[in-house]
Amino acid sequence: MQEGLEVVQAGKHASDEGPAMAGPSSCRAEQGAMSKVLRCFHCEDVIGVYEPLIAVVGRWTRVTSKAAEPKIADQADECYHHACYETMLGEHRAP
Repeated sequence: MQEGLEVVQAGKHASDEGPAMAGPSSCRAEQGAMSKVLRCFHCEDVIGVYEPLIAVVGRWTRVTSKAAEPKIADQADECYHHACYETMLGEHRAP
């Protein structure tokens, strides 16, 4: 594991109660002129290189950024803006 990365176990996998999977590359990485562009699985907006993001890998989530892990799109099942992930979890909690 890389130093400085926070790893937390998700109570539930994001896809257990979340939106339908978009396809095999749920991080929605697009090939750009210089590098891949990551898009949030929830809002579909671009995730900036230095923005904190939530990467879902299997049943684990971790807080990282593309700057810290340039190949995160190849490893993660889903990628989210930090705020979008919290919003998505709030939408699926029981009242």
